[in-house]
Amino acid sequence: MSSHPARVRQGKGMIAAGVAALAAGLLIQTLAVQSVGGEAPPQLGIASGFGDAAATSFTAELMTLAGLVLAIVGIVRYAQGDGHTEPAAPAPRATAPAFCSSCGAAITGKGRFCSSCGTRTS
Repeated sequence: MSSHPARVRQGKGMIAAGVAALAAGLLIQTLAVQSVGGEAPPQLGIASGFGDAAATSFTAELMTLAGLVLAIVGIVRYAQGDGHTEPAAPAPRATAPAFCSSCGAAITGKGRFCSSCGTRTS
């Protein structure tokens, strides 16, 4: 089918995009953890950047999840388009009706003799 190469290309692209989003999400998460790890714990009444770090962490988690979903969908599309599907069974050939060469009666079934005159058919 002509859709197989398109699915393979689409699958490869989605896998690449998913891996890139996974890597970006993990990198952002790592940077957010390191920046929060160097700060003092938040205290009441003092404005620290903890809310910003939580938002950054949430964004990183969303990117990681989106990358994972893209990669899985890409793998499925790539697998569907690999061309390893079973070919369709060939259509049965239509056979012309056979007639007895001696009497002209139609030959039915796979018998070796004409049912009308008894002449050998094959």
